[in-house]
Amino acid sequence: MLFEKDPVSENERALGEQGSNDSNARRGQISLASSPRPRKAVLKASSGFQIGSSNPPTIAGRLSGPTGGRWDSSLSLLTSRFLELLKEAPDGIIDLNIAAERLKVQKRRIYDITNVLEGVKLLEKRGKNNVQWRGASEAEALAFANSTAAINKAADAANSAAAAAADAVIASEIDLQQSEYKALE
Repeated sequence: MLFEKDPVSENERALGEQGSNDSNARRGQISLASSPRPRKAVLKASSGFQIGSSNPPTIAGRLSGPTGGRWDSSLSLLTSRFLELLKEAPDGIIDLNIAAERLKVQKRRIYDITNVLEGVKLLEKRGKNNVQWRGASEAEALAFANSTAAINKAADAANSAAAAAADAVIASEIDLQQSEYKALE
């Protein structure tokens, strides 16, 4: 990376030279008047991005997709793989040492995942290095999804019926107004 600075003005250089005889300079302290004024640095990266530019760099291109680059070591992917291990585990209990070994990651990464899942009450500690899944099972999740779909379908039907009733009320009001108008003629 390259950092560029604006050149120091002549007045600032003169102040710096005069301040060198100062007692603060002899003690190793630098006065603010003698140091050059900080300038806005322009960062020139390989992507062509500059600080202050209206075009921030995008993540696209940095991640090479689900088969390389940073994606392979992402916490999101690791969490998915950890949850797959939990599915395979008997009674949903897994040893964290075995999980770290099978996933080929440091144990602290496993702790990152388990601490978050414990915080949202989806995992529970079962001893020193064991955790158990406390969230919904696949069957429960499927049943919930089906019941949610049924509720949404019923809500859609109720909304359609309510819309039809509202249309009927509006049509009745229009008919009533027209009949009153004809009666006045």
